[in-house]
Amino acid sequence: MSEMARKFKLTNIFNFPKHSLQKFTAISILVFTILQTLAENTIQNTVSIAPVLLPIITITLLISYIIISILMILKYLSDKQCLFLVPVICAFTGSVVLNMYYFSSYPEGFIYKIITISNYNDYLIGYFYRNIMLMITILMSALLYGLRKHRLLSPENNIITVWVIINASIIMVALSWLSSSYYIKTNIDLTHQKISDFFPFWRPGVMFVAWCVILIIAIITTRFRNMYWTGIYFVCISYMLMSFQLITSEYSTDNMLYRTRMLEVLSTLVFVFILFINSFILYKNSNTKYKNAYQNSIRDHLTMLYNRRYFYDALMKLIPCITVKNPLSIIVCDIDFFKSINDKYGHQHGDKVIQFIAIKIQSLLRQNDILARIGGEEFALLLPGVNEENAKIIAERICHAVSQHDSKNTDIHQSERITISMGIYSATDNTMTEDVYISRADDAMYKAKHAGRNCVKVWQQ
Repeated sequence: MSEMARKFKLTNIFNFPKHSLQKFTAISILVFTILQTLAENTIQNTVSIAPVLLPIITITLLISYIIISILMILKYLSDKQCLFLVPVICAFTGSVVLNMYYFSSYPEGFIYKIITISNYNDYLIGYFYRNIMLMITILMSALLYGLRKHRLLSPENNIITVWVIINASIIMVALSWLSSSYYIKTNIDLTHQKISDFFPFWRPGVMFVAWCVILIIAIITTRFRNMYWTGIYFVCISYMLMSFQLITSEYSTDNMLYRTRMLEVLSTLVFVFILFINSFILYKNSNTKYKNAYQNSIRDHLTMLYNRRYFYDALMKLIPCITVKNPLSIIVCDIDFFKSINDKYGHQHGDKVIQFIAIKIQSLLRQNDILARIGGEEFALLLPGVNEENAKIIAERICHAVSQHDSKNTDIHQSERITISMGIYSATDNTMTEDVYISRADDAMYKAKHAGRNCVKVWQQ
């Protein structure tokens, strides 16, 4: 690899939005300051109900983890390309299992304010393995996101990738169970029984540094692409702070267990809130795309008027409402000598003529009137509640306005006048099909053509 290529790759790695990083850092400092203060005040003000505080915290965490898992599962099922969600889904699902296990197997550790060394050690084991599981899965998630376009992550390999991730999570949960005091032969101690200090092979300081590394890798790989990753960064920082609290506190002082669990609860609730915001943004974007796609399906690309399909659908909906007191006037109009205009000035000029007429007609209609381009140079109008007499007045006004085209005030420069022929049919009977209504207005338009063009004719039986 050349020196230039190496420099390019190095530059690309650190080329993430610095403004987003600064903004995220400032907001994180503010949010975690508030959360830490809230956690401290909650613990200090609930001394009398401390025995029931931890069960409430644990149940809240369980519900939050379940909500997070469900939200991300639904997101993945709706878009299988989001393979990077699977590791984090497994992590939070595994956290649900671990919390349920320790809550059911060691209830005394959640009820009494003074916790035994055994129960405290089991809490640390659960905390330790949840940290490891989250670290591994967040790292895998970030890497999967960064490599999402790689051929190894093609849809054919998704099942294999998901299977590996699920099995890795199951192994972590199983190791946590086997390490607890419930299994005497495989039980491990994370604290010295006498001095209440952490064993050298696991110290919160190491965990703190590890979370810093995971956070940096996640930011470099995902680069603040969306709210989901902002939430993941937030999770990393919350576990960094919890590890820091373990560094600065002993198990038997400062209500460390309550403070770390309370901070975890508050941080998890913020993450849930971020996921809901992300879901709302995705829904809003999806809804906007749907509306744009729908508009594109019912609009003519040249004039942005309704197209033939929409016109017929609208007519079918209006037919049942037709009565003598509530007539419906249908007008069909056609540009006079349009083929000659195209042949003489070119198709681009012809397109401008069509656009000019579309704008001119639209400007003379009511808001609830429907104007559509149903053919090359053919337009159709639906005028609900307009009788034959008034429809003729409207059509003559349109016909006159188009014929008064002044090339000096537009970019349509031609020697010939622009004119249209218009045919009207006013329906007072709703027993006929839409084709009959259209054909009668069309017949009237051809009578206008035969009458010399640039005029309006009404259908007569």
